Amino acid sequence: MRTEQTAAAPLLAAAGLGPALVPANLLPPGFTDHRLHPGPPVRRVLCAYARPAPDPLTAAFLDTLTAHAHAHV
Repeated sequence: MRTEQTAAAPLLAAAGLGPALVPANLLPPGFTDHRLHPGPPVRRVLCAYARPAPDPLTAAFLDTLTAHAHAHV
């Protein structure tokens, strides 16, 4: 089953509808059902681009993405 309601996925899995692969930050507080952590971690390449002269907010967002991307390589 697929859902676009990502917050519902762990709850549907806990109700017995099957496994769910979700980021840890989607688990609601107090979630007590069984968790497995995939090994190796699931990672994917992401890309961000902007116009040649992005506005300050977009530039700050791209800087943040770049800083975090290099921290996890």
